[in-house]
Amino acid sequence: MSPRRNHSGFTLMELILAAFLLAVVLTGMIQLFITCRYLNDSNRNMVVAASHAQFIMEDIIGSSASVPAIEAAINAGNWNLTSDDIQGAPYQFTPLTDESVTAQVSMAGDPLGFNVTVRWREGSMLDHDYVLQTLVAQ
Repeated sequence: MSPRRNHSGFTLMELILAAFLLAVVLTGMIQLFITCRYLNDSNRNMVVAASHAQFIMEDIIGSSASVPAIEAAINAGNWNLTSDDIQGAPYQFTPLTDESVTAQVSMAGDPLGFNVTVRWREGSMLDHDYVLQTLVAQ
């Protein structure tokens, strides 16, 4: 008489194959999670930069009733800001990493065209820019 064999359970090869497949799937899921987190942070920074640029642009437009006065103030660098300037009065924003704001005249005269550029650094150490452009007329 031969002993009765129990065929229930998994072989070692089946367990190794299942562990390998699980490792492949988990690696892909972790990579997807990391990518989604990076994109979320990047999009949040873009929204913050856009709101800072829009606020500064509205501050420039509301600063004077005359187009030549606005042009002179932009050329004087009144709205060229660093992270410390953005954090301090009167703006009191939470700045992005190494954030700077610059305003430049793109078309002199009436109508006056100008750009507000927000530049910041993200975790990947790449500089990112967000630019708003507008025209102001008398």
